[in-house]
Amino acid sequence: MSYPPQQPVPPPPPQDPYVSYPATQPYLDPYGQAGLVSGYQQPVPPPRRPLWPWLALVAALSLILLAGGGWLVYDRLLREGEDSGVAACRALASEEKGSSGTSDDELTRDEYIAMRKVFADSRYPDLREHGTKLMDVLWQVSQLGADNEVAALAYLQPLTEHVSGLQSACADHGVILDLKLTD
Repeated sequence: MSYPPQQPVPPPPPQDPYVSYPATQPYLDPYGQAGLVSGYQQPVPPPRRPLWPWLALVAALSLILLAGGGWLVYDRLLREGEDSGVAACRALASEEKGSSGTSDDELTRDEYIAMRKVFADSRYPDLREHGTKLMDVLWQVSQLGADNEVAALAYLQPLTEHVSGLQSACADHGVILDLKLTD
């Protein structure tokens, strides 16, 4: 009995190092038997990256966005009553329309503290700044007395600065004032 002559076994097809899937064509040995090359190892899929860091990041960003939106809704819509600075602007605007501007009332310490507190409690920084500083200047001028007109000139610049600043701040919040320093 004679055997057919043996042919050399062809080498396996070259593997692409960047492809991680198994070969699509099985290797055929010289005798026509399908199968993988002996010693060939199935490629192992790369380990899966964990998803929990991404989920934690999305959850944290969602929580921050939800908290910021909640604070915005509370601050703009749900907060109790009107801002004290805006209420003071409205009071000044209504008093301006109903007053003739000839009031000679003396500013008392209690009135000064109460008016300053109204502006100091405002949640808006522009109303807080100009309102409190205007009240401070008015208090200082009222303490000079009637015979110190020359000393009152030193307060003219801060008075005009904070009157115009308060008018602008009130206008930014929807209240138009026309506070005139002179008639």
